[in-house]
Amino acid sequence: LMRSVLPYAILVQLAISPLIDPPGVLTFVWTQDAIFWVGLSGISAFLVNYSGFLVMGNIGALAHVLLGQLKTAMVMIGAFFIFGSTYGSNQLLGAAGAVLFIILY
Repeated sequence: LMRSVLPYAILVQLAISPLIDPPGVLTFVWTQDAIFWVGLSGISAFLVNYSGFLVMGNIGALAHVLLGQLKTAMVMIGAFFIFGSTYGSNQLLGAAGAVLFIILY
């Protein structure tokens, strides 16, 4: 799947990014720090997507989506308890419900 999708995704990203990414790739001031952080962000994004493809190949698409939802809910709950992030009661109830129903699934 990744071999089929990745080349097209790269071409689309290269074509669209200069047009819709303010201030734009062409007008951005490219310092060594900026190149480092943009490169590190790109490598990290690739590794996240690659691991997602590996997981999806082994467990199926539905379980991959459920794991993604579980990860999002756990990050929200962890940020609430560890960092004291403020969320609305609906957001916390939704995250807790997502974790509960994923476990039940």
